[in-house]
Amino acid sequence: MQKVRTDNQGRSATRRGANQVQPLRVPNKKNTVEDTVVGRLGSALDALGTKVFLADRDLNVIFMNKKARQVMESLNGVLQSKFGITAAQLGGTNIDHFHGSRVADIRRRLSDDKNLPIRSEIRLGDLILDLNVNAVSDEVGNFTAIAVNWEEIAEKKRLEFEASRAQSMLENAPINVIMADRDFVIRYLNPASLKTLKSIEHLLPVRADQILGQSIDIFHKKSRSSAQDAGRPEQSAAHRQHQARC
Repeated sequence: MQKVRTDNQGRSATRRGANQVQPLRVPNKKNTVEDTVVGRLGSALDALGTKVFLADRDLNVIFMNKKARQVMESLNGVLQSKFGITAAQLGGTNIDHFHGSRVADIRRRLSDDKNLPIRSEIRLGDLILDLNVNAVSDEVGNFTAIAVNWEEIAEKKRLEFEASRAQSMLENAPINVIMADRDFVIRYLNPASLKTLKSIEHLLPVRADQILGQSIDIFHKKSRSSAQDAGRPEQSAAHRQHQARC
């Protein structure tokens, strides 16, 4: 997310949309940043597919877009058990509330826009949030607010872990494993395969360390029919059974 530019009264340079979305208001506090930085950006932020929070320089939450509100409402139980607040109470809440023993360090980092952007991951219940924290400035470069957009990446992390575990199993398997893509190009050899192929390298058309990226045809006398059979496993099985009976 790039820095959002506003005029010298803090108003967005973008024209006010017809469907203006009112920002969150900080209770019992004169509205300044809320009116100027958020007021004309609400509809645009609500249209984004990502979740967005805005906080003022005092680190009070002044805006959540539609996506963020929906997710926070679905996490009411987590918010109440971990932080003692509900989604409806987030407006005006100081984000120090969520940082525990790291309050001083985080506040120091967020107080200076030279430290931004910041990217980090946090856990919220079963969720893992990938946060991007950026500065909001006016047209002359004054640091006026903080924008946070985030995505939930727990499922992505799980899939990455499963892929890594599968890769580790293949790498350490005592059996030979070679994988090819749908075009019959060899894309993977595990260490056991490479070791075996090196031992019979004198029988191969290329060196063992050159096999990756080759077509599996290099192992076949009748390359065209072998590749065709590999693409039609049911036909190749029937063909082998026919040959066995003959």
